[in-house]
Amino acid sequence: MHNASPIPIELGTIICKHCMSVIGTIDSEKVTLYYSECPDRDCINSRINFDKKEYDANLRLEG
Repeated sequence: MHNASPIPIELGTIICKHCMSVIGTIDSEKVTLYYSECPDRDCINSRINFDKKEYDANLRLEG
């Protein structure tokens, strides 16, 4: 009988909460989703632009 080592299965997935791309996986007891922020330049720029537009809109509402 062949005694092969088991292949590790990582059930935890880390997803960018802005662009929904998969950042990585981690070993987990059950299927789990974790949300974080990815280092992708386009994603970072879209976050900066979104925050700036939201800030400008709030200034217009207050003023």
